[in-house]
Amino acid sequence: MGREPKHRPSTVPTKDRYGAKPDPSTLTGDRPRLLTLHEVAGYLQVHPKTVQRWIAHAGLPCVRIGKSIRFDPTDVLRWVSAKKEG
Repeated sequence: MGREPKHRPSTVPTKDRYGAKPDPSTLTGDRPRLLTLHEVAGYLQVHPKTVQRWIAHAGLPCVRIGKSIRFDPTDVLRWVSAKKEG
């Protein structure tokens, strides 16, 4: 009889290049929660400053909670869809 490992290997996703841990399930509506600036930047594969510029100049919808900025995943997907060309 062999011993079973006490701990399973971690399945935590690695961080993207901006430090966020993207979770695609949050963008498909599997669980309702607001996304952080870094999560949206990671999903859209842009720098967080770009997301901030889109909020200010291109109408990317966000929710401000105190000094924090959060995003409804559904609103982000709608905004991206509206920006599609062709």
